[in-house]
Amino acid sequence: MLTGQEGRIERWSIADEAQERLIRAIASGRLPRGQRIVEADVAQEFGVSRVPVREAILKLGSLGILESAPGRGWQVADFDERHLSETYQVRLALETTMLKTVLLRAKAEPSLLDPLRDSIRRMEREVALGDAAAVNRADIDFHRTALTIADNRLAMRMWEGLAHHVMIIFGLESYRIPLDSIVAQHEQLLKVLMSGDEAELTDELADHITGYRSKVLSQAGLPTD
Repeated sequence: MLTGQEGRIERWSIADEAQERLIRAIASGRLPRGQRIVEADVAQEFGVSRVPVREAILKLGSLGILESAPGRGWQVADFDERHLSETYQVRLALETTMLKTVLLRAKAEPSLLDPLRDSIRRMEREVALGDAAAVNRADIDFHRTALTIADNRLAMRMWEGLAHHVMIIFGLESYRIPLDSIVAQHEQLLKVLMSGDEAELTDELADHITGYRSKVLSQAGLPTD
């Protein structure tokens, strides 16, 4: 099977569903870097026409998750060290800007942060089940929920495109930190958002994002700069 035994697509949002399935397949390693993506094969496996699959492939191409291969159509991008490092750098800059706005809004209306507690509880449930992929999705959803509070539509659209890369990187990392430590990281980030301290937020977010990356590299025996 091309992407794993997930069954035929039943929902009406076919292009979006096809896109998400391709992303999950890349994140799991079922579609490795450099793998050619054949539109007809994907459409046959998903049990849909080629039109929504083509739409999904073009969207992933525009996001840099797929790349054109001369004479071969599309292939999975090479998520090499440069790609990973650039993703973390852009994510840090974007989330720092947006979360500073969240912090200011939460000072005036603390209840805006209440949904983040629900996100953490969901994360705890996934940790208890030992489902690393679900924990990673909950991680992304925590940040999505937090950043939505900034109410910056353009920045949010930029972040959503970046989030696909982050999801894939989470899945491709050969190393895994203990799942319960991911919950602790997000509890600490929420605590800092509640504190209203902008300088503390900047430091905490840098540790939350690039500190995680440094730990990955360190445990893999690779340089961290």
